Amino acid sequence: MRSTLKKCYFSMREIGLQVLGRLPVFSKNLQLKAKPKKIAVISQRRLGDAVFAIPVLQTLRAHIPEAQIHVLSPPYVRDVFDMLPEVQEVIEYGGGSKLEATVALFAVSRELRRRRFDLLIDLNTDGALEFSLLAFLSQAAYSIGYSQFGRGVFYDRPLDFPEFETHMVDLMVNTLYPLPIASPVKSVRLPVKREDVHGIYERLPWVRSAGNRPLVGLHPGGHHPTQRWPVDYYADLADRLIATGRVEVVLCGGSQDQPLIEEMGDRMTGIPHVAPHTLSLRALAALFSTFDLFVCNNSGPLHLACAVEAHLARG
Repeated sequence: MRSTLKKCYFSMREIGLQVLGRLPVFSKNLQLKAKPKKIAVISQRRLGDAVFAIPVLQTLRAHIPEAQIHVLSPPYVRDVFDMLPEVQEVIEYGGGSKLEATVALFAVSRELRRRRFDLLIDLNTDGALEFSLLAFLSQAAYSIGYSQFGRGVFYDRPLDFPEFETHMVDLMVNTLYPLPIASPVKSVRLPVKREDVHGIYERLPWVRSAGNRPLVGLHPGGHHPTQRWPVDYYADLADRLIATGRVEVVLCGGSQDQPLIEEMGDRMTGIPHVAPHTLSLRALAALFSTFDLFVCNNSGPLHLACAVEAHLARG
């Protein structure tokens, strides 16, 4: 029933927006500057998807080195973009209740209008209407975004959403096709600064004191329970590793993962290290980079660990 109502909503929304798009106010700018000087990129909201935006930003910097690149990001993933030298500035959006987030988006749109961007790229792929509306209200000289469910009315260059299954990196990079870019970056690499690793050593001395023993990180969390390896499997693996006496085991997770971490602790006989759940994403990326092996589920931390080139085993 819920799925049927959702399909009806999206169908009616698409028809309504197509009719609305005939108004003169929605006329499109068909000409893109060859070398846009000010570029705004709207990030997705989830950690993994924010990580997948990295190739887009690195490609823009490589092909338009003189451009200023600004990223619109929710506060909880902004560390990913703050770590990138390609990004000039991170502009936060969202946060709080649904109403507060909507009000905040209109405030951001006023700020974008004031800055007069030459190009705006919306990386959202879930059909969310608020970001396409934000692109329109920004009055950027040229805007690009996916057109599913009627969103295309708000962009100068609406993109057809692929009918076949496509990796998220490719979906992100496809937004660059209207630009004169021949060979976009597709590898996902997030640089970790030496001072961030030293910060982990100072905050978590046991990371450095592990000596020659490998560090194995375990992250039992994940947004969808069906994509999680059972907690008792993680607990058993941790105990087996600790019993060898040759490795150091580190349990890590965010505040939402603490019940799983506590359940693991209750099931274990060995004593692992436990990383604070208050670590920022920047600190978490630095911690992941010190692991010799990282075991996790299909989750945002998995993609963050991949980006810092940690050795992975997925549950």
